[in-house]
Amino acid sequence: MIDLRGKVPLSVSLAVGACFPEVAGDCFRVEQVTRGETVLWRSDAAPTRRELRRTEREGTPDAKELLVVFQLTGDAGPDVERFEAEHPGRFRAVLVLEPDGGPHDGAVGSDGDAVAFAVRARELIRQARVRWRTATTHLIPYAPAGCCLFLGQRLNAMGLVVAYERTAKGGYVPFLMMETG
Repeated sequence: MIDLRGKVPLSVSLAVGACFPEVAGDCFRVEQVTRGETVLWRSDAAPTRRELRRTEREGTPDAKELLVVFQLTGDAGPDVERFEAEHPGRFRAVLVLEPDGGPHDGAVGSDGDAVAFAVRARELIRQARVRWRTATTHLIPYAPAGCCLFLGQRLNAMGLVVAYERTAKGGYVPFLMMETG
């Protein structure tokens, strides 16, 4: 059991999770602020039945990179549109993942929801990588840090993942790269 406390960028949460994968038996307990209350989320919580909606669209046919938008607590749409316009022709496909009921500040109500979303996101990303035959995954997280940590734990065997952070001006910049095998 790894007890994780403190505030870090979402991409760092992804990377920490990737360093301690679920398949190795690692488990986290993390402080998560949920609607003004600080609770402890566990990465081994039983997943709820919550689902992710997937919106997928084709990009440039000869590109080899997949763009994934993991938006649980807000709509990243306008910033992602600008991001794509700044990188024309780069992505083979764009995969947008959001909770059933749409993204909003209360979309992730428990550690069970966070685990369910992480498990499902990993599977949907894996399917998209195979379908579009992409080599690199670019990941824009808009989710609670605990969800990003739990997703990172499950990103094994996904190849190169480039994680992004939102800038103060809006828009996204690459923050770190992880080789997940």
